Amino acid sequence: MHPNQFVAEQLGGLPPGRALDLAAGEGRNSVWLAERGWSVTAVDFSRVGLEKGRKLSAAHGVPDGQVDWVVADLGEFRPTFILAVPRVFEKVYNSALSKAEDGGKGGIFHKAAEIVRNGLIGTVTHVEVGLPGENSNYDHIREETAAKLAAAGLTGELEQIVPGTKAWDLLVCAPPAELDYETWVGPARMEPYIKARSHKCWRLNYNTGSGKLLDWIGHHGDIAHWGLDFDNTGPLEVEGTGELPPANAVWNTAQHYRFELKYPEGVTMTVAGGHPDIKMGTKWIGTEGWVWVDRDGFDVSNPAWKRGKYLPRELRKVKLYTSDNHHQNFLDCIKTRQPTVTPVEVGHHSTIPGHLCLISMLTGRKIRWNAKEEKILGDEEAGKLMTREYRAPWKMSI
Repeated sequence: MHPNQFVAEQLGGLPPGRALDLAAGEGRNSVWLAERGWSVTAVDFSRVGLEKGRKLSAAHGVPDGQVDWVVADLGEFRPTFILAVPRVFEKVYNSALSKAEDGGKGGIFHKAAEIVRNGLIGTVTHVEVGLPGENSNYDHIREETAAKLAAAGLTGELEQIVPGTKAWDLLVCAPPAELDYETWVGPARMEPYIKARSHKCWRLNYNTGSGKLLDWIGHHGDIAHWGLDFDNTGPLEVEGTGELPPANAVWNTAQHYRFELKYPEGVTMTVAGGHPDIKMGTKWIGTEGWVWVDRDGFDVSNPAWKRGKYLPRELRKVKLYTSDNHHQNFLDCIKTRQPTVTPVEVGHHSTIPGHLCLISMLTGRKIRWNAKEEKILGDEEAGKLMTREYRAPWKMSI
């Protein structure tokens, strides 16, 4: 059971008490706390999500009643019992809402980037971009797969099951009737349908996705560039490695990877997943301080910088684009014809480092990059990996 990183960091070392989990989703945080002796009230508007939480709780042997599953709209939820009994809850947490309010380029991300852009940490010398490592257990597909294998007297991890094995043959099946699998596969190589490769799991096989590296670089890499004022440039060199499962496994993307990037102006960057020394999120390190930010937290070398939504006026010489609601920002920009907080060109430049990291890992070589021309220099074989052969009849004309 893997909870949200913020929950694990903040609550993992505390003695059990009572916790209120707002926007509990499918209950992984609630179940994790309950396993450690906490009494939890889990609140979410989704009855389906909480029902999955109940099943997860039962599967992990959590006693009945240790988690109280409450279906409610958080905008209307009124826990009057908290008011009646002071300190009923030792911890009230909400990781999902913090993502909704501070995800993208709003809230704490905005302030962190402004601290960097206003020079408060001095000259930036290095940036750490921490991404997820371990493959996500989307819709509890691991347990579902394990149960299917166990029923046939088999075992195996999705990262190790390959063609030619009984486990593989068992997992291959006809696509659901409602799924147009031919269209779903699109221009990628046609392979047998396996449920653990479809829906949310498409990203965990290099035929259709690029693992957690490309899944997340457009988030934390985007914020790193924003703070550096590198929205329209990119790295000069990229080099790194990753631990790859068998190339033909059900899931074949790297769960542990680490790359070193060189940028203009002498800035270096580490992009890593599955390495504890690189914390999830974005951390800028300068000659006079540092700033770290993630969806679940914000920290700085100078505590005074954390006060207030914005920096004090005398420190805030550079004011970045403000968007507290990206959906509304997009709709507003349709009307005004003004750029969004992240135009498509910026999003493109935010993901390029991830693609170059992947190419470096697959080739085992340092990649030199011309950001202006968007070309790999001096390595024809690596350059070919910037695109792929399209399966007929799919084609793309440039």
